[in-house]
Amino acid sequence: MPPNRCLHAAMGLLARREHATAELRRKLDRRFEPEEIESVLAQLTEEGYLDDRRFAREYLRQLLNKQPQGERLLRVKLLKRGLDSGLVEESLNELKLDEAALARESARLKLASLVGLHRENALRRLLGHLQRRGFSAEIAQSVTLTMLDDWQ
Repeated sequence: MPPNRCLHAAMGLLARREHATAELRRKLDRRFEPEEIESVLAQLTEEGYLDDRRFAREYLRQLLNKQPQGERLLRVKLLKRGLDSGLVEESLNELKLDEAALARESARLKLASLVGLHRENALRRLLGHLQRRGFSAEIAQSVTLTMLDDWQ
């Protein structure tokens, strides 16, 4: 029996890093037939090499280690990887994020680049920074005002 090229390609991708099922399917879809891909994905899932739950936990851990981010941005990034919305919500709930603490840390890191700015400009930039990082408007505003009161 000839070696399964689709399985070999999938294993090569998984050897580099963890993948979500949908993400791996998209990558394999460029080179292989859908029936072959589905068979390989089922085999990899059954053997434990492919696990969306594990991928979500690991991906969230990596994202948060890189930089503090809010739940909204984390949700978007997980959905973009092709994860089911139910699994995304479950994974985020497991984290029990302290968004206010994450926002304060993100603000603390950003403040160094705002030295020398007028308070209004610093406020605007810090607020925008926190909102782009996925924090709710309420948390971003509260943290911005608190951090700038103690700043300079």
